[in-house]
Amino acid sequence: MGDPGFDEKFRAYLSLQVGLDTADATRLWTQHAVKTFRHNNKLRREILGKSQRVDMVTKAGIIIGEGYRLLWDSAAHDTVVERCIRGLYFHHFGSILAKSVKVRVYWVRELTKEMMELSSEWNKNSMGENIFVYRFVKAVDQPNTSVWLFQFYGRHWAGGYTTPQIA
Repeated sequence: MGDPGFDEKFRAYLSLQVGLDTADATRLWTQHAVKTFRHNNKLRREILGKSQRVDMVTKAGIIIGEGYRLLWDSAAHDTVVERCIRGLYFHHFGSILAKSVKVRVYWVRELTKEMMELSSEWNKNSMGENIFVYRFVKAVDQPNTSVWLFQFYGRHWAGGYTTPQIA
């Protein structure tokens, strides 16, 4: 399911997004991203070629410096998130989602108050001392129907849902 290089690409993009302000984020950068950029010239060129210099602006509109903007590789992102959903579904429910089950992946810019309230009763788990936090719920009356919300390093949010394919 997808290019095995997507995992490496996902980690590289994620490390660029989460920054270096926590010990966990710094480890992601030094132990994974730096090594990837050293040995994967193609990915390094791709990322450098897609980056754009931009002004860094506060919510009040004050320019505080320059930075870079980079759009994620959607195929890598969505493939990795879908694999997470399928793997965690099996882990928690003990059954494999058939290929006929559709997994829809979505990006989340931020966790809103409404999202947190809506998912407050869902199952919640974390890995690596909150490096990866996720919430999920499965429909009681609809097999293979579930909703997932992921938080990576407190800086990137994604989610998805599973639905049976209707013939």
